[in-house]
Amino acid sequence: MYFRKSITLDVDGQPVEAWVYVGIPEAFTDVSVDFEPLATKEIPANVDMYALVDFLNDTLKDKGLLFGVRKNGETMTISIYEV
Repeated sequence: MYFRKSITLDVDGQPVEAWVYVGIPEAFTDVSVDFEPLATKEIPANVDMYALVDFLNDTLKDKGLLFGVRKNGETMTISIYEV
């Protein structure tokens, strides 16, 4: 079971809406599982996004969420996974 919550992030002074899924983790130790993202969002590249993703992972790992970020030239893609 999980809950979905809309949040607004401040990226370069601009609000960016994102969805956060919060649920109960089944396991964090099975690295052989190929995770499919619950949601992805492409935004303008910002080096502060790495710090935000680290913060979210540290804070929400016990809730069964994993966040990822990938740089694609001038944009970044944030992904949210349920683990």
